[in-house]
Amino acid sequence: MWIDSVPGYGYEVVTPGEQSRRAYESRIARIAKELRDLDRQLRHVNIGMLSQDERRENADLLARQATLRRGFGARAVLTDEGE
Repeated sequence: MWIDSVPGYGYEVVTPGEQSRRAYESRIARIAKELRDLDRQLRHVNIGMLSQDERRENADLLARQATLRRGFGARAVLTDEGE
């Protein structure tokens, strides 16, 4: 049995038919938030204080993060396309 908290309401029992969808949606939302936070941190590096190798590393990490964010950021990926 899965019991979930509902802000402003209390708790509710999540039926087995809803558990997979609810788990997926809540985890994808957390992943998207973490990727936004990573983007913010990578973009707020003082580039002027980095060596050439450190700048290259920062640019490479920004590119990787952008690829991940595109994969997790599209609504078609996050939800069933049939809905």
